[in-house]
Amino acid sequence: MTMPPQNPWTSPPPPGPQTGPASVSGVMRDPRTGAAYIAQGRKPLSYDGRSSELFVIHITNILLVIVTLGIHRFWGRVRVRRYVWANTAFAGQRFEYTGTGGELFKGFLLATLVMVPILAAFFFVELFTLGLHPAIGIGQRVLQAVVILTLVYAGTFAARRYQMSRSLWSGIRFRQTGSPWAYAAMAVGGLVLTLLTLGFYQPYLAMRLKRMEIGGLQIGTLPFRFEGQGRDLLGPFTLAWALTLPTLGFVWFWYFGRRMRYIAEKTTLGGIRFAMPEVSGFELFWLLAGNFLLMVLTLGLLYPVAVNRTMAFWASHLVAEGTLDPNQIQQIAAEAGAGEGLAGFFGLDSLAA
Repeated sequence: MTMPPQNPWTSPPPPGPQTGPASVSGVMRDPRTGAAYIAQGRKPLSYDGRSSELFVIHITNILLVIVTLGIHRFWGRVRVRRYVWANTAFAGQRFEYTGTGGELFKGFLLATLVMVPILAAFFFVELFTLGLHPAIGIGQRVLQAVVILTLVYAGTFAARRYQMSRSLWSGIRFRQTGSPWAYAAMAVGGLVLTLLTLGFYQPYLAMRLKRMEIGGLQIGTLPFRFEGQGRDLLGPFTLAWALTLPTLGFVWFWYFGRRMRYIAEKTTLGGIRFAMPEVSGFELFWLLAGNFLLMVLTLGLLYPVAVNRTMAFWASHLVAEGTLDPNQIQQIAAEAGAGEGLAGFFGLDSLAA
């Protein structure tokens, strides 16, 4: 029988008298109780990937995609993820990605079998309704938009579930709970309310989705908690909405920086509370605009640089404090999966999806 991976959080503290914090395998511990903890203000996330190494993987993937007429892109995506995961560590313990190109390819094929009949139905309905009352055409397009948006949101959440099920930290598996269809219904319904309220429902929708994403996430048996409320962001959102024209829209970088700080502050894992106090609108603009220019001006060749900039941003800004009971984290069983399905069909199965 295969034994589950050892949980480093449950390793006992070093023997002998101790008068200060102890570090075992990069995990800080209380010398009296042995409980793992992260010191106040500590940045627990680290990333040591190199753009040059990821660039070699990226170029190799491009060449193999060309040779295989696009089929290798599923295996190429796995190579990139494995590199990024392996070069990212939390509290001294590295992540691992165990997904396979075969799973992604299988998921794409299954999604294609679902989407082709749906797209064909759209085509024939539009063909048979030509020349009818314009209201029928408008209703048809609205229905198509609702169906496509529902599938996109469901596919995005299903991809997140798959990626988490194939992600490990120190040998302990992640798990994303929740229904993709419930997530999609919440998102599409929220978009309708956002339109009807001239955008003012957006903070509520964003926090409801985050509660499902973060609140449904587990590391082993230990769940993350998210306590964010849309009403807390309504004030900053209203200010950004009012200043959109005077600032030519740049005020939204300030708002999204504020929202990022808020989301981090409202997220906990056991006794650990997260924060991103140094994130500003300018830094967010520099990250996103820089990555956009890198991708556009080089036709995607400097994608590895964009990935490393993003990972370095998170590693340099995420702060955590508090204690974590090592007995709270237990291994969970592996889940079967068939890749990222609809997200792969729509091209949404990216590294960060």
